[in-house]
Amino acid sequence: MKTLSLLFIVISLISLINADVFSNIVDFGLVSKSKFVSQTFSNIALPASSFNLEGVQVVILNKTSNQAFNHNFISTCTIDFTSSGRKIVSFTASNIENQLVFPSPYLVQISGNLNLTVSIYALNVEPQDISIAYYMKWEENSGSKTIVKLTRTATSVVSNFSTFSVPQGSGTGFVIQNSIPWISNAEAMDFQASVSPGIISLSFVEQMNGQNTVICKSLPVYNDKFLVKMSSCDNVVSLFKGATYVTQAVYNNTVPLKNVIANFGFYVGYPTPTTTTTTGGGSTSHATTSTTGGGSTSHVTTSTTGGGSTSPSTTHASTTGGGHTTGPSTSSSSHATSGHHGSHSQSESGSHSQSESGSQSESGSQSQSQSQSQSQSESGSDSFTTTTAGSQSDSFPDSSDGPSYTSGSSGSSGTYIWNGKGVKIDIF
Repeated sequence: MKTLSLLFIVISLISLINADVFSNIVDFGLVSKSKFVSQTFSNIALPASSFNLEGVQVVILNKTSNQAFNHNFISTCTIDFTSSGRKIVSFTASNIENQLVFPSPYLVQISGNLNLTVSIYALNVEPQDISIAYYMKWEENSGSKTIVKLTRTATSVVSNFSTFSVPQGSGTGFVIQNSIPWISNAEAMDFQASVSPGIISLSFVEQMNGQNTVICKSLPVYNDKFLVKMSSCDNVVSLFKGATYVTQAVYNNTVPLKNVIANFGFYVGYPTPTTTTTTGGGSTSHATTSTTGGGSTSHVTTSTTGGGSTSPSTTHASTTGGGHTTGPSTSSSSHATSGHHGSHSQSESGSHSQSESGSQSESGSQSQSQSQSQSQSESGSDSFTTTTAGSQSDSFPDSSDGPSYTSGSSGSSGTYIWNGKGVKIDIF
């Protein structure tokens, strides 16, 4: 493990660390209070033209000190690595302190150029010159290793990934949720939450066979009401065709909150089933079985050949990333923050395209009460105000989670802001 301060003694703009971690730094420029700055860096430096990505970490640097930029000064932030308009990796203010690490054999394959788009709204009064350092744990794409390709996807508590408001209540909590039907068996991992201050929890829940199973529950790290980051869920979990998955946010409603968000970005892969072949009497039968953690799935594909004719009968069609998003759907949203730091309004548009033949949709509303204990201190009883935003279209890989910024302060009280406490940065 190497700390950030040690790294900058031994690296220049581009270098390799431990032979499998590539690093690069891009100059972003000056940031200061009340100025929203966004830049896109095209064709950024990469370790190779084609490689397997095993992990990513991003650090915003103060160029003067060569130390991490004070997180307390970050009101809103998005850092997106994109290829042909699709998000490959994305960080926001609520998860930038987290690493993305993909467990073997799961990898993100990179081929061709990547663009880096960085958007920051800062709170520091004195202008500071910053840069963006990114670190990629990688390996050569040799083709000799069995891997499972990953694709990024996203879900939200609202169907169009837009912002929403939290009405003032008794302080017992405001719940908003959105459900999607899942259309293909998959493995999911690295759930990263993009939220706003005031969040209590963001959960991803499976509804199947009359049972609710919490797949991921991301909790905030608060320091005296200052939001530092959201916890990530890194375990590999199985998502099943036909199940319904609910993204649910619980917000503190002691004061009204405006223009908040609650999105999950995560990665899905489709392991290749093992194949057993039995031959006899002029016919060949292939049975494939895939067993994964949290449950098992069995798929059978049979083909019979004889007398010069072939008649395939298939009962399982696998779904892979990169081929089933069509037609962008663009939504716009506004973002405003107020409090003792002053006010900030921002308009941003993002696209979220999800389309596939045979897709399902659900509608309806539901109410819910739940009990819940929190690691942080919250007042009130274990009852919640619940809003169901309705359903969204099926979630597919390559979904873009729209305006994935995170506010530095919310509502009229201005009590929730980001906080950076000199966190030690470790690189893999």
